Amino acid sequence: MTHLKFKHQSPIYSNLMDNFFGSELLENTISKIDNFFPKTNICELENGFNLELSVPGYKKNQFKIEIEKNNLVVSVSLEEIKDESKQTYSLKQFKLNSFTRKFSLPENADVEKIEATYLDGILTVMIGKTVKSPIESKSISIK
Repeated sequence: MTHLKFKHQSPIYSNLMDNFFGSELLENTISKIDNFFPKTNICELENGFNLELSVPGYKKNQFKIEIEKNNLVVSVSLEEIKDESKQTYSLKQFKLNSFTRKFSLPENADVEKIEATYLDGILTVMIGKTVKSPIESKSISIK
């Protein structure tokens, strides 16, 4: 089995909600966290690889999917929008963030056969496999 590898980029794991619910510390800390890493499923199939990213709330045209130096890069770049509403929230956790996820592609990934779909908050990226012809017996002469 071949594995696609996720390149970790400064993850922030926190249990702030349980420890500081409603505190000023929570509000200030969450506003400074700008790293968002969508949860991802990766599955190897007979004819390729299937990546599923959980990214509800985004629009299809906000995603950018590229190949950079044998890495699959999935990103969304959003401009900061100031909330000018007069509503007062006791707790506000809904926020769409910019993000970048990089996945190292295996040697047998076919970068010419990549397709993506976005449905019900799941971005699915299908990557085909290259078909390598089996190496037949060969004699090597010595010079």
